[in-house]
Amino acid sequence: MTQCNVAGNPLDANAKLRLDEDEESVDETGYKQIIGSLRFLFNSRPDLAYGVGLLSRFMSKPKRSHLTTAKRILRYVKGTSVERKSTSGSIFFINDAPVSRSSKKQTIVALSSSKAEYVAGCGALCQGIWLCEILKHLRTQYEESFELRMDNTSAMSLAKNPISHGRSTHIDVKFHFLREMVNQGKVVLKYCKIESQLADLFTKALNQTRFEFLISEVGIFVVR
Repeated sequence: MTQCNVAGNPLDANAKLRLDEDEESVDETGYKQIIGSLRFLFNSRPDLAYGVGLLSRFMSKPKRSHLTTAKRILRYVKGTSVERKSTSGSIFFINDAPVSRSSKKQTIVALSSSKAEYVAGCGALCQGIWLCEILKHLRTQYEESFELRMDNTSAMSLAKNPISHGRSTHIDVKFHFLREMVNQGKVVLKYCKIESQLADLFTKALNQTRFEFLISEVGIFVVR
């Protein structure tokens, strides 16, 4: 399958999958291995859910058509393995204790690192507002606004500038919610140096020294 041609969609719209006793049977163990791997994959790939679920019905007596369809899904996966989508990461602290964290692939392809940071900032903002609402309902003391630390000055500039200009016209309107909340004073943006950005723990591969530094900063200590 490493040299296979890619498929544009997981399933052939004209394919009729059913259990036909007269059709050629295929190796049951090999079929189950493929479907098992695909079932693990679709936990983060909803576009595979229907096709994998359909093929799972034939685990006990897989036929040639079922295996062919499973291989088509693998061909589709191969064609979507590199999407160039960034990963958003955030972690929230209350009284120096981590209470919430997130690591999620962005839904769009950002055209620059500053746009990726801007989109990530909007996601973190929504999480921060949600946490504030929880504190409000618990009737605890909390600030009306919260601090959001970013390590990209260009992204911060986009969030603070209420005037739409050439650098941001292509950004989906929903992500400008960050700019609106900054203007209303609901969130305060603060620059932090890259080496102090704890969210890097959730967005990229790190060398051991930096990894151990970041996990210690979020309250995780390795006992050897």
